[in-house]
Amino acid sequence: MRKRRSLKSAGVIVALVLVAGCSSETINGSPEPASVPVTVVTPSVTPTTTPTTTPSTTESTTTAPPSTSTSPTATSAAEPTTVDPREYQQGSSYFFKSPTGNIKCGILANGEYRTGCQLDHVDVVPGGTANCGAGAKEQVAAVISGVRAHLVCLSHSVFVGANGGRVLAYGQSITARGTTCTSTPAGVRCEQSGHGFEVSTDNQSTF
Repeated sequence: MRKRRSLKSAGVIVALVLVAGCSSETINGSPEPASVPVTVVTPSVTPTTTPTTTPSTTESTTTAPPSTSTSPTATSAAEPTTVDPREYQQGSSYFFKSPTGNIKCGILANGEYRTGCQLDHVDVVPGGTANCGAGAKEQVAAVISGVRAHLVCLSHSVFVGANGGRVLAYGQSITARGTTCTSTPAGVRCEQSGHGFEVSTDNQSTF
């Protein structure tokens, strides 16, 4: 009986010793808490890239102001081309006609009228020649006689050369015996010493 109690006492003492050993340790007589593992998390640092500014290499262009210089302007009407009068000569006189053939002119060596043009057809009969054109041979004409020019009515071909004369093209002029005549789309103009005439189908005038 006594032996069984001794065994129980011994077993209790051993159990107490094991519990005390497992629960704590003593340092300088004081219990030290059990160490707990600590995980240290180090944040990763991403390097920051600072954008660099590249200087612009675009060249600035300056638009030059428009030039204010002016070139000499061309004349409103081109100067007529002077022809060789020998190409229009018949004997001692010179004959030519307009491109349409309606106006026939002559610069004569002799006669009552030295320079003149006569028209096969006119739209308007000028004053002073009211009966001109009434007959088949009556034609309105402009002439230079002496120092004046005037309109007349001719019944024969005074200023008509062989084959009506050579064509004086628009923009051409002929000078012979001190008279210059110019052909244009507006008609024929002849001048001598500052006076002369202009004739066309719808207008005949002197100056």
